[in-house]
Amino acid sequence: MVFPTTTKQRTKFKSTTMPTLTAEGKAKLDGILQENVASGEIPASTFAVATASGDPFYIKTEGSKVFGEPDKGAIDENTGRCGVAATAPR
Repeated sequence: MVFPTTTKQRTKFKSTTMPTLTAEGKAKLDGILQENVASGEIPASTFAVATASGDPFYIKTEGSKVFGEPDKGAIDENTGRCGVAATAPR
């Protein structure tokens, strides 16, 4: 799937229905992210869910900024300015 990254691209994906993510769905996504980062398979990661117009409504981050060194701080939605947080309209 290609995600729109510019305002012009986002406007052609207009939707009248706001998507939802249930508490159970959020908990499952949180668990997948936490489990995989804790396993050491991936150093850190972010899950983001957005509307077709690019507006994020769920962002979850997990892991350390420096792999294996949690004392260096945890990542957040602005770490590396990647994903939806970086392309969402301001």
